[in-house]
Amino acid sequence: MCPHCNKRIRFKAKYAGKQVKCPSCAGPLTLTAITDFPSLESDQPDRLSPIAGWVTSVVLHGLLLLSFTGITWYSGFGTGAGQRDVGIVAESGDYIEAGGGGLSPIQAAAPELAAPPLSTQADNQPIESLGSSVAPSGENVAIEIGTLDGGIAEPVKGDWGDFGASEGTAGGGGASFFGLEARGGKFVYVVDRSGSMESEGRLQAARNELYRSVYALQRTMEFFIVFYESDFEPMPADGLVKATGPNQKRYCDWAKRIDSRGGTDPEGAMLKALSLKPDAVWLLSDGRFDAEVCDVIRANNPGAQVQIHTIAFYDEQGRAVLQRIAEENRGRYRFVAPPAGRSSYLRPRMRR
Repeated sequence: MCPHCNKRIRFKAKYAGKQVKCPSCAGPLTLTAITDFPSLESDQPDRLSPIAGWVTSVVLHGLLLLSFTGITWYSGFGTGAGQRDVGIVAESGDYIEAGGGGLSPIQAAAPELAAPPLSTQADNQPIESLGSSVAPSGENVAIEIGTLDGGIAEPVKGDWGDFGASEGTAGGGGASFFGLEARGGKFVYVVDRSGSMESEGRLQAARNELYRSVYALQRTMEFFIVFYESDFEPMPADGLVKATGPNQKRYCDWAKRIDSRGGTDPEGAMLKALSLKPDAVWLLSDGRFDAEVCDVIRANNPGAQVQIHTIAFYDEQGRAVLQRIAEENRGRYRFVAPPAGRSSYLRPRMRR
């Protein structure tokens, strides 16, 4: 090493003791061999230390595992709480194998754990029975309903959902309109608003039953309303809407503002209804219209995928066409007669 610049100088052993100039600083120096080399062990990292650590850890964990196994086996391994045998269910499903004690029958659940029967009673009970009877499809059934002057969401007396229950959705979920029940969860009401619906309070009576039917829908169901005359007026929505409380109120309020006018032509309204692809449609009319509507409906309802029920309201002059539409589209026809007098009403409970 140069005593002037501290640079280490390499040279061959035969030059040891020679006087030379430092190649770095040019200072004079005598080449002296270094014999005290540092230990190789101190320069090398301890490569065995991690391996020794892992080996030690594995040995310790193995000892702990063996200790735990011995303790649990000694204290009753294979038993549950309260020293009860723990078993597995046999393939038959009728017995369990408990420890080494053989097979024993499975005990039945305690009677008090059985689920209570669900009540199917409706929230709104009818004030009194309508006294109507169920009639086969296509048969002329007269149903008397009441009228209501003004107001909204006050349906006709009784629960029309109970009328004809054996023919419709009993136990299967669905909806009803003037006793004609339909299965599913998507429904469209097509209601006549022609000028003749103004007489005898027909339009208001039809709206009353519409309110009852809409408010009776489950909130997971969907609905749509179309009023028609020579033209048609759909409710202000892009399509079927959920039967939530706000939707029920909004579109029943809209229906309240519909007035009567014009002639009777349900073709456009029915095309609108079928385009929504519902499970069922109810078509209500108090008059006669062109039989060509039957062909239009059949062409736009291939295979009668959408069930169509028809209602002759207060007047049967359109019976032939309405009955044909129902027969060709898996539906039923019904005649609703004018009321004999005024009735009391039941206000529905609005869902929030």
